[in-house]
Amino acid sequence: MFNGPHLSDELTSIRNDGTVIGRCVTSGCAMIHKPLGAPGDLDCDGVVGPADLAALLGLWGSADPAADLDGDGVVGGEDLGILLSAWSVKP
Repeated sequence: MFNGPHLSDELTSIRNDGTVIGRCVTSGCAMIHKPLGAPGDLDCDGVVGPADLAALLGLWGSADPAADLDGDGVVGGEDLGILLSAWSVKP
């Protein structure tokens, strides 16, 4: 008998380094990512600030979905603009 984890209606997205980046909801066969905080709150502390900026700049040019705020497949200028427009905004 299988006693492992069960698929629920809501799942937490966690990066390999342990950072929680969002929650997912199941919808049929699809999984839709919903951010936990304001756009740009990469560290999920409820505030868009210096740590988020440092994380985004550290991922610059990558395809990391945690910092690809506009969803174009690369962390770049548009993502920086989204982060800066949400600076110090609480969700």
